Amino acid sequence: MRLLNTTSLQLEVFLGEMPDYAILSHRWEDEEVTFEDMASTGNAKQMKGFAKIESSACRARKDGYEYIWIDTCCIDKSSSAELSEAINSMFHWYRSSERCLVYLADVSSLSELHESRWFKRGWTLQELIAPRDVHFLSKDWEFLGDKLTLRDQLQSITAIARDVLLGADLSTIPACSKMSWASKRATTRPEDVAYCLMGLFNVNMPLLYGEGAEKAFRRLQEEFIRQSDDESIFAWTADPDEVDGKPYWGLLATSPAYFRRSGGYTIPRFKAYRQGRPTEITNNGLRISLIVQPLEEGSVRTLYLAALNCSYMDDEADEFSSSFTITLQRLSDFETQFARIRPDAIIPIGEPSGTEWPAVGAPSGEPQTSQLFVRSAPRTSDPVAGFCVCGETSVGFTFMAGSSRGPMAIPGHIEATFVGGDDAVKNMGQKRRYCFLDISAAEADLGLRAFDVCNLRRRRVVGYLQMKLGSRLDDRPPPSNRIVPSSSYKDTYLVVGLEPLPENQLGTPPGFVRPWYTFSDSCEEEALAGLASGSAPVKLEHMAPGGASVRVCFAAGTYRFRTYHEIQLVNVDSGNS
Repeated sequence: MRLLNTTSLQLEVFLGEMPDYAILSHRWEDEEVTFEDMASTGNAKQMKGFAKIESSACRARKDGYEYIWIDTCCIDKSSSAELSEAINSMFHWYRSSERCLVYLADVSSLSELHESRWFKRGWTLQELIAPRDVHFLSKDWEFLGDKLTLRDQLQSITAIARDVLLGADLSTIPACSKMSWASKRATTRPEDVAYCLMGLFNVNMPLLYGEGAEKAFRRLQEEFIRQSDDESIFAWTADPDEVDGKPYWGLLATSPAYFRRSGGYTIPRFKAYRQGRPTEITNNGLRISLIVQPLEEGSVRTLYLAALNCSYMDDEADEFSSSFTITLQRLSDFETQFARIRPDAIIPIGEPSGTEWPAVGAPSGEPQTSQLFVRSAPRTSDPVAGFCVCGETSVGFTFMAGSSRGPMAIPGHIEATFVGGDDAVKNMGQKRRYCFLDISAAEADLGLRAFDVCNLRRRRVVGYLQMKLGSRLDDRPPPSNRIVPSSSYKDTYLVVGLEPLPENQLGTPPGFVRPWYTFSDSCEEEALAGLASGSAPVKLEHMAPGGASVRVCFAAGTYRFRTYHEIQLVNVDSGNS
């Protein structure tokens, strides 16, 4: 550490044990004296900023300190390594100082204290909080008061709690409160919006000037999440006008300004149990465990409310009902991927009872913690390329046959063969043949624009396959094991497509589209148009030879390096595929 001798005004380097020293906090003005200027003979004394160095050294010497640290001249900013070390250590240096001298160049008397631009700068936040002893000086270097005697005025100006100003343990203060202190402060260099907060959050990270304020602030939050379970880091809000043009958000804020309304929260004494699952930072977002409550009734649920371990400080409200909540929207039909929506509103949560709080992806029941993936840059399109099905598949069923001893249950299988056009059937290895119905092919055939989650307004047909069914009994050898279909039996066509989700109650666009299917006697254009428009009824079951009914369910599958809705046949009665 490099210190300025208050008598000789020479810089001295100290390694290991440090002498007692004062430290200067100020706003940078014209012609500040840098380390390079101090090293250049005669240059420093000719600069306007040298008077500040002389006056601060004189003040420190009168207070009994032989050394003082001043950021303008004690750091060699031409060395990126030294600059990084200094910024990462600065909070510790301020905390270790015997006294911090705050020079307010725009204040003549105590009555003007609240008008000082010193309270609007980013770096001065840690310079107010970190030192134990802070003296405020006017532009004439007159003593105005210290942090103890001025605590009420400082609290009014900065919204920082009195116990923090008096030296409270910062690890007990919610992250959202610390962010709220910085929400109205500014820095000259964009990245310093994040770098000036490292000490307050007790994190260290490399400086990457040029990365931009948003990336730097994201890295700060990620470093904090890696070493803390304080969920109040997600307790931020946005203005309604921002939300109108941006429906999907990540869990991390892009600026401290989003925490300007987050100063009234605290970490509850009794936290909700997260089953020991830590929050994981990935390249696309955060994997986090939360308790969620669906906001919609019915089978299609896309909106969920999650309560953080973060409560509003109100004596009349209990910790549960006053929890900070975030609203999440599902972005996939088959993955637990979400985006945060409506960050302008904190929807109150009610008391859980019975089946009101099922976990995501779990049946209704008691409240459960679910592990969710919230994307940092939520996608605006569905990644599914279409539909696929194995060309030959079988479904187990039980055939009821008569006998002299009464009805007998004979196990059997329904053999299904799917047949598509030549372009739809592709060989997959030596033994598996798959039929693919690509969305892009359907778009080209129908002359439609892309099947996008935002522009799909009605049901669309992607394609169809002819489905041939046969049934056999497992306990008999061929050909006697074959069940002969009735004369009225006809094979069917399986028609598949996409349909939009119902509009949700918060008015946000859907994150995905749903697959649908029907069994159809015809694949003529008129019949397909009727199925798409809804004028023709949808048939969800088809009876195979032997009397068993089959239906379709969809699962995600990856083939040809693409994700498809894989078609699977299911016996309606047994549910066995």
